[in-house]
Amino acid sequence: MPRRIPFYVCDSFTTTPFQGNPAGVFFDTGATLTGDEMRRLAGEVHLESAFVLSSRAGDGHDADLRLRYFTGVCEVPFCGHATIAVLFALLARGEIQPGQTLQAATEAGILTIGITDSRYGVLHPKMPTFGGPLTAEETKAVARALGLTDREIGRDPMPVQQVSTGTPWLLVPVQSRETVDRTPTDFAAIAALSEKHGTFGCYVFTILDPIAETTDSLTVWSRCYAPIAGLNEDPATGSASAALGGYLAQHGVLPVAPGKDCSFTVLQGFAGGRGGTVGVRAERDHSGTLCKIAVQGEALVLSEGAFTLS
Repeated sequence: MPRRIPFYVCDSFTTTPFQGNPAGVFFDTGATLTGDEMRRLAGEVHLESAFVLSSRAGDGHDADLRLRYFTGVCEVPFCGHATIAVLFALLARGEIQPGQTLQAATEAGILTIGITDSRYGVLHPKMPTFGGPLTAEETKAVARALGLTDREIGRDPMPVQQVSTGTPWLLVPVQSRETVDRTPTDFAAIAALSEKHGTFGCYVFTILDPIAETTDSLTVWSRCYAPIAGLNEDPATGSASAALGGYLAQHGVLPVAPGKDCSFTVLQGFAGGRGGTVGVRAERDHSGTLCKIAVQGEALVLSEGAFTLS
């Protein structure tokens, strides 16, 4: 009996067609697809894709649905922009309403996801984990891989560091917007760097506004490279933006007071010709412990159809 797999293509973190980050969303509620078939389907549409599977228990909690994420090269534990795309595909199918939240089981744990009344997709990833800051020599190697000088990389008080909210990224602060725009020069070197540090790629960023006590207008300008996963440049990356929220709070750049939250905006990928806008919020509990990261953005459904597999 042929299997019919509905799919959608969405542009996430934008309301403009052909901007933001495109994602495939496949619905396999009968759980008939193998992991290899999911990878091949993602490769067929040439998009990092989310696969919506039947609900299951995960990590000791009941979930409303299960998500797996693939590129045409590999499985990814957590993909932010594809999760936003799932929400808008569910909205198009009438399976979620504005103001509703869901629990999604992923390879990176349980996520709370939903659509606000103002039609923003919101996700709460797992809390960030931090690798040790890179040494001076390791930081120089990162600069060389990105085609930068030693002086262009790093910005006090922010080191080059591996951070993960489910998918690990190497966060690379640089001195200016112009420096971000000039990267990269050697994707093979970035892939080798990713393998060495156990990440999916490099997230290069700078703070556009001065670092100050108030960050009401804090804006980050960034680009993200993941050639090891088959994505030379990822235009708008939710998982890396979430990691950045934890990183900026950890290093005091985002001054989140106990019992309070603080937000900032990420403008990613515009230098590469396809940009998206990501909202990030970090929150501390009353003891001062970072307790929540939220990523939000808009999206639009560009197309829908179905694959028929034997």
